[in-house]
Amino acid sequence: MVIWLASYPRSGNTFFRVLLHSLYGFETHAIYDVAKPGKQPSEDARKLMTLIGQTELNCDVKLLSADRHPHFVKTHGLPENDDFPAIVIVRDGRDAMVSYAYFVLKTERKIEQPDRGLVESTLQDLILEDRFGGWSRNVEAWINRVGRDNIIRYEDLIENPAEISIDALKRLDLSAAATVSTPPSFQKLHESVPWFFRKGHVGGWREEMPVHLQEMFFERHGHMLIELGYSAGRRVSL
Repeated sequence: MVIWLASYPRSGNTFFRVLLHSLYGFETHAIYDVAKPGKQPSEDARKLMTLIGQTELNCDVKLLSADRHPHFVKTHGLPENDDFPAIVIVRDGRDAMVSYAYFVLKTERKIEQPDRGLVESTLQDLILEDRFGGWSRNVEAWINRVGRDNIIRYEDLIENPAEISIDALKRLDLSAAATVSTPPSFQKLHESVPWFFRKGHVGGWREEMPVHLQEMFFERHGHMLIELGYSAGRRVSL
């Protein structure tokens, strides 16, 4: 049984995988390799893999569907032509986009301490690009696939991780007993793997996204922000 763990990047997918592993002992997969092909994961990557209980895929995802045991597979891509169930994590796209900009700068461009101008230019590039379909298209495609009752809001997940995660499993008729009473906090995850877990704040876009980029994002994706119930408010200055 394959279960997609779907989200736009930096929306809480990996945090949810941490919960599945730390609370319920599930291992998870990803359609993306942690290390480049033919290379061993770095020490930082191994720490992350340990936290999320990741095992590398050694076969086509569709072959896992024949196994009666659940196989959770992370994806940021648009839905594929299959009927696998999915857990979809959504986050205010402005928060996701800010986090994604810093992540791109650190992991793709190898810049540890970018200046404000570089962060803003990267943010603008990501807003204008259609990586993974673009934020609103990606979210809309997955919601249309699974229905609004089968999505998880990052903001709820951070506030009530154990409750939200077990409810998601129950909706898929999966039973799981927690092996620990308290999952690791985001602060603990940041201390352990700071390159991946940055801040995890809700609403941080108000301080980190300049007004003109807030308006650019809203112009392209505002319809989905409103549909999901996120505030349309923007800062008047920065």
